[in-house]
Amino acid sequence: MKKNVRFRSERLAAGTAFCAVLAFMATMAPVAAQDKSPGSGRGVFVEGHFAGNFVDAHDLTFINPVGAAVTLSQRRGNEIVLENEDSTDESLGAKAGVGYKFGNNVFARGTYSYIDSMTVEGFARFAGGNFRQDLEFKAHTVMAEIGYSHPLSKSFFLEGHAGVGLSIIDAKGFQGKNLNDDNYFPGETRTNPAFGAGIGVGYRISDAVSVLLSGDYTYLGRVSTDRTKGTEGGINPSEQLTADLSLWRAMIGLRYGF
Repeated sequence: MKKNVRFRSERLAAGTAFCAVLAFMATMAPVAAQDKSPGSGRGVFVEGHFAGNFVDAHDLTFINPVGAAVTLSQRRGNEIVLENEDSTDESLGAKAGVGYKFGNNVFARGTYSYIDSMTVEGFARFAGGNFRQDLEFKAHTVMAEIGYSHPLSKSFFLEGHAGVGLSIIDAKGFQGKNLNDDNYFPGETRTNPAFGAGIGVGYRISDAVSVLLSGDYTYLGRVSTDRTKGTEGGINPSEQLTADLSLWRAMIGLRYGF
């Protein structure tokens, strides 16, 4: 229950941040109409970012209809409640985008992101041992974003954005690696609705080139392995690992305007 409350709170906070970015852009629009700082004006731009990723997996669930009858861990129906969870991990990634600046400060862009492999885990207790369940995944996102760039000086600017799109998550799982077992969960790819928001600061090197330091949040949606068939080593049929994923990123990048 505490996990679900925390997860709902984080999604509410993310939604609030999303709305706050949109409100920020709306209130700053009159300023944008008068901005004459370097780099203002209409035009196409491209950008690329190097990212440090931090993922938080909520509601990590181990479905095991056979094992739930004999587990020494707590259970909820066909689910085994995992113990000693490590529900966070870090990795590297990248983000690229193509956009258009409308007038002085408001812009829209399409982005693609790659989130490199991460793993979350928990333990299920049985008479034969304490078996670790590893859920491993990597992800891609395709987003449509709207943003606002507010000048702080002739060179520095503050920027916010919000966006919606899709996440494509490839997942697989392993069972009992800590006991040198070779059991595995079949892989599965899921496509989910995604949304996010972020804020950053930039420095204009020239009218065309800017350096960007930014951070953002993206809700990636549900990730899961496929259900086992009972032929994956010593694993039972119909087992599955699943979780909800929230992604936080710190990024450094370059933007070039044409």
